[in-house]
Amino acid sequence: MDWHEEIRRLDTALSRGEITAAEHRKRRDEVLAEASGGASGPRLLHRPGQVAAPEAPEHTVVIDAAQAAGNPQPELHHPPRSDRSWSGPIDGADVFSVQSKSGTGRGVLTSMVVLLGLAIVGAGLWWFLLGNDRASSAPPPASAPPTSAAPWGTDRLPNPTDALFSTTAVLTPQQALDNGFVRADDVESMKAAGVEKVYFRAVTENGLVYHLFAFQTAGKTGGGDLAANLLQGAKADVDGLPDGVNAARAEAPGALVLEATYGTDQGAVRIVVARQGEIDEPLMTTELRDAVRVTVGSLGVR
Repeated sequence: MDWHEEIRRLDTALSRGEITAAEHRKRRDEVLAEASGGASGPRLLHRPGQVAAPEAPEHTVVIDAAQAAGNPQPELHHPPRSDRSWSGPIDGADVFSVQSKSGTGRGVLTSMVVLLGLAIVGAGLWWFLLGNDRASSAPPPASAPPTSAAPWGTDRLPNPTDALFSTTAVLTPQQALDNGFVRADDVESMKAAGVEKVYFRAVTENGLVYHLFAFQTAGKTGGGDLAANLLQGAKADVDGLPDGVNAARAEAPGALVLEATYGTDQGAVRIVVARQGEIDEPLMTTELRDAVRVTVGSLGVR
């Protein structure tokens, strides 16, 4: 057997898994050295002017036992990589969830994206009109004792519209501040009342943005004082609101925000109706009144 046949035999043995890559390299080098040294077979010659081809880098070939026996391996199909990321303060995006009353499939996804975008626009409008102190120089108050009451959920905040989709979130007071939903002094009031979670629902319908918040306080006391502190804008009289519900309004060119707050058992509630563009204040007042009515049915006034 000459050195060419010996090399082919070694390659075949490697492909069948009969020898390792290291053994293949070692024995191949021995055969080539023996052939070039004149022990057997012709000497390997390099003709003048001929450029030697670069040697391919070595690599290890791992062969499965089933493949070595002649059984082909199944082809691996890797799922496409998803680069979706939704994080950061509500950064709580990772706490957003979309609830639908009906409908599935592509239409659900499209509507979810549209409604969420409108809700975020509404948040920016509210922040612009009512203002937001993003930092407080006052030291944080001592932590309140944990609440012994059962935790609430976003289901305590009803959808006040006929829209099929709404966006819900469970935020910390700091996340609510970071996203412009509350002011720095509101966070201090929440900490003093033992509020650890802010339950939030956003709905957009017919150009109106609805934001509903529930703040659960520690213990079993009502949240009347907290509700009064949370009221933003200038106080306003809105006919038809239940006793104990306070209202306010904030206005800028081409934008209007109406809100109501009230205390409930073990917490406080805030309801906001906002619009940017053509303003119909009587309609918005009616919508605020209706939103308060359906919310009081779930979280009563105390």
